[in-house]
Amino acid sequence: MSYHTMLTIMTETCIHRNSEMIFDNHAHQFTELINHLSKTYELCTQDLKAASNSSSAVQHGSKGERKWTQSQSQSHDMAHTIIDLGWFIPLFYVAVKCRNRDIRRQAAQLLQLTNHREGFWDGKITACIAKRVIEIEEGDFYDGFDDTEHSPSTNSVGPGLTLPESSRIRDLEVQMEGNPLEKVLLYGGFEGIGDISVCIGEYHVLEQRWV
Repeated sequence: MSYHTMLTIMTETCIHRNSEMIFDNHAHQFTELINHLSKTYELCTQDLKAASNSSSAVQHGSKGERKWTQSQSQSHDMAHTIIDLGWFIPLFYVAVKCRNRDIRRQAAQLLQLTNHREGFWDGKITACIAKRVIEIEEGDFYDGFDDTEHSPSTNSVGPGLTLPESSRIRDLEVQMEGNPLEKVLLYGGFEGIGDISVCIGEYHVLEQRWV
């Protein structure tokens, strides 16, 4: 369901490359997407907890039988339970393309909670990139705004507070350098600079900081 919803949004917005505002028309689908992903996380957490409880005590048996201990059970964290679900791509897509503050932050938070890898994507690094994109786009735009005054089901967080086109990154590109990973470079464009792509961020993995 997550990929179907994401691909529906991508299909319906692909012919509008000159405006990021088009994504605001898909607030309901972004809400469905993050709700589904949140429920997936909750279900996986429940399954993990149940499995942990069932194998927490040492099971004694005859020679050759496998024995489970609490430490063995706890070595499997949330990351491993969702590794085959294609978790990162839809969450990252929500974080960078949905401009509703609540929804995109939920996506970034769920990314932050995972520790596994999907291909060359690492959970913590992906969350770091998503948060950086949010910081660049929003800047101080919402300073002084009361978060309790708006509804998470819309992209407008109050009268006149829809994130403007000029603040939204177009054609975001992520480049990763080094093996193991040493540096992450972010490129993108903005309204008014044509098709030019500029470097908007450089993350040093070892130092864990943006420069």
